[in-house]
Amino acid sequence: MPRQTSIQLTESTRRQAAALTGAGFGTFTDVVRTAIDRMYTQEKPMLTYQIGKIDTTPDVDHYHASTGGQTKTTLFIDPDRRIVGLYQAEDSGTYSSDVWHGLMLEEKITGYPSASAACELLTDNPDVIAIISGHATQWDGSNMYGSLTDEASAAWTRLVEDLNELAEIDPNPVQLWQADDWFSDVSDADLGLRPGMTDAEIIAMADKLESDARDDNAIIADGVESYLRSRLEDLDED
Repeated sequence: MPRQTSIQLTESTRRQAAALTGAGFGTFTDVVRTAIDRMYTQEKPMLTYQIGKIDTTPDVDHYHASTGGQTKTTLFIDPDRRIVGLYQAEDSGTYSSDVWHGLMLEEKITGYPSASAACELLTDNPDVIAIISGHATQWDGSNMYGSLTDEASAAWTRLVEDLNELAEIDPNPVQLWQADDWFSDVSDADLGLRPGMTDAEIIAMADKLESDARDDNAIIADGVESYLRSRLEDLDED
């Protein structure tokens, strides 16, 4: 159902609209609609952006590996190149120069949404368009820095919240596991371990077990091959 709204016109614009309606271009509403349609068609190329890397799979955070730390899914937008995506970031406690100066936008999100769901959310997203369109750069005498309009800043907040919510509602999120925990209830026989296994057999077994874990949305953080070799050493000793 059409919505009614009101607009303010300068005297010059009012005369132009009156001239167009008088020349047979329809009602005032027709003139406004036509003007908006033409402007949108002309400006639409400026409202496009690219989906970059979408990586929502956790990995070991090497800065905090001793405490079981894992990477964080991080939203990024490059307003200048018009690219949006997600990547896995380690918690180094530092920021790149571009992020520090607001030339690149980044924010860690909670959890690990599926890559397909995240890509769908980021595609043709009006908040992404508002962020890129509302980003400006300036020279402060020493560095280039970026800033967002109030509208773009609000859109950035909404986008982060939407991704956080997406991670929360994912029924089967990707999780990071230590090999000891993932295989804690699996016997040597069930794994297929036996004395005298060759390197090729161990590597093939590790690849198969890692693939099976990924099918269950699990990533083995410390590697399966080294874990199998450790258990095989114990088996050989017995």
